[in-house]
Amino acid sequence: MKKTIKIAVAALVLSLLSVPALAWDMPTELVPVGEVRGITVGTGLVITDLGEKNGHSPAREAGLLPGDKLISLGGKRLESAGDLVGAVAESDGALIAVCERGGEEFTATIEPYRTGGECYIGVWIRDGISGIGTVTFYDPASGVFGALGHPVSDESIGDRGEMRDCELTGVLRGKPGEPGELTGEVGESVLGSITVNSAVGIFGTMDLTGFEGAIPVSHSAHTGQAEIIASPDGARHRYTIEITRVYPEAEGAKSMMVRVTDPELIAMTGGIVQGLSGSPIVQDGKLVGAVTHVLISDPTRGYAVSIGRMLEECAERGIYEPAA
Repeated sequence: MKKTIKIAVAALVLSLLSVPALAWDMPTELVPVGEVRGITVGTGLVITDLGEKNGHSPAREAGLLPGDKLISLGGKRLESAGDLVGAVAESDGALIAVCERGGEEFTATIEPYRTGGECYIGVWIRDGISGIGTVTFYDPASGVFGALGHPVSDESIGDRGEMRDCELTGVLRGKPGEPGELTGEVGESVLGSITVNSAVGIFGTMDLTGFEGAIPVSHSAHTGQAEIIASPDGARHRYTIEITRVYPEAEGAKSMMVRVTDPELIAMTGGIVQGLSGSPIVQDGKLVGAVTHVLISDPTRGYAVSIGRMLEECAERGIYEPAA
């Protein structure tokens, strides 16, 4: 779900939002969700690469670098790729760019290169990413949710974003060497705010009051049979899996290895596919983790993050108070 706009400026387009004001007590029970939602995350306009035309690279000559964030250009605040395109097109001389690098603002003077009616500054821009993913848990006491079990794209695109409605349109079945995916369209209705985009999931607040059935949280999964809750066809189902290995010291999104054993899910998806990331794992009646990655060589096998690691991240980011 990415668009590329190419003109004298080139861009990749999308969205954003805000941060929790107070920390909630660490929950001992959570609702396992297992439904797919639309996700948009963005950071403003970030330069991903610098280009040149006929030997001219205005942005590079002005001292800009990949990773710099463009805040304003020619006195115009930049909120979208369209704002940037407009600011460049309307310019009739040098442009003062207000930028951010390493958390500090600076200014640069860009002299656009003009040729054949085109005004060129030589930047490739990303302003966000959009897609679909599965919500892992919901905390009725606070409205906090966790999803994906891994970052949206990567953590460099920032924390802020929106949870949206979505419409599933199909399943691309996974097979060895070819990861599958759930296909769908991100909708316009905003359901909640993303405030954290981390290595072990995205977190924020969302109204999921229709979901009930909180279960205990367990910080110690073990090898053996378990279930995931997932909605590859739009409805929630429980599918059998096996936890084949547990990595207690793992810090990232690979706390355990899992294998899908449910014949219905294998027939439908081939196993773990993109879009199922975040599917909650329930073992012995307790929420223990979320699916995160698939093994390319075998789509029935993949990795999962522990619920404990997801909640630790929430505490580190100020969403929850650390457990006493």
